Amino acid sequence: MRWPSYRQRIGGTTRVIDGHSETGWGWSIDPDETSESAGHDRTADTLDDALHAARTALAA
Repeated sequence: MRWPSYRQRIGGTTRVIDGHSETGWGWSIDPDETSESAGHDRTADTLDDALHAARTALAA
């Protein structure tokens, strides 16, 4: 099964968020192509939490 994946490029930065509400969400900032869908160092319980964390990381 393929999980939903969201990819957004802002300026020169790309954020990728994917997962499922039952299993949690992983997110990365500027992932390399080989690890993009293979796993994320950062995780969140909900999509909203993942979006918020990625926004915060991009603002830093």
